[in-house]
Amino acid sequence: MNNRWHVTPGGLIVLSLAGWQGIRFIASLQHAETLRAYAPVPGPTYIALSGLFWALLLGLAAWRCLRRGSRFGLPALPVTAAYLAWFWSDRLLLQYHIPPGGSNRSFLLLLHSLLLARLWWEQSSGKRKENRHRERKPEDQKTA
Repeated sequence: MNNRWHVTPGGLIVLSLAGWQGIRFIASLQHAETLRAYAPVPGPTYIALSGLFWALLLGLAAWRCLRRGSRFGLPALPVTAAYLAWFWSDRLLLQYHIPPGGSNRSFLLLLHSLLLARLWWEQSSGKRKENRHRERKPEDQKTA
């Protein structure tokens, strides 16, 4: 059994997102009374459940990323893209009271675009490496 962990930048990024959502879940439980007092829309229950859902989903994708290395593209890219779609819909539809000048939307948009580009690049470079490995002739594999 292969017990090696393949730490890739993409895997660490997805792990960081999972950790961030885990913190969101725990903080919403610890500060539920404060959140109820200020009545954020849609409420502390939504914050806790969404944090738990994304922490588990992104955590599973990160675990697979770190176990498989650069070949992780199958779960991480779609899960991260779905997370970012949820993040932006949540921010634009549920947090509409934040004025456009009072948020860092342009920075986040740039950061998320770079994140997806990095994950896509890692996935495609991993596939290229696997294809090159498969294309090698049997006699080349004996000498390598």
